[in-house]
Amino acid sequence: TNASLSQLDCRVFLLHSTDDNIIASGESVKLHQQLQKLSIPSDILVTPLLKHADVKITLGTFLEVFKMMRIFHHYLAGLHEDVPTAPQDEAVAN
Repeated sequence: TNASLSQLDCRVFLLHSTDDNIIASGESVKLHQQLQKLSIPSDILVTPLLKHADVKITLGTFLEVFKMMRIFHHYLAGLHEDVPTAPQDEAVAN
């Protein structure tokens, strides 16, 4: 509920799989949007790298691993700035 969310006093990081067959990734997207409406700092990473509670790493998913490592570093280092993206993101998207 909004009342429960409004009690949060920390930054929220949401990590969800596009391939999650238990809980749709759209649920995390909705939660992220709700947190933003409540002015609660949050970030979200929806990635094909994960399934529900497991990891599948191949050479083809290395860029996703890099993105996930960068966002974990962001939180573990205690930084509170925009999450950096991989410099190769634009080249891969083309």
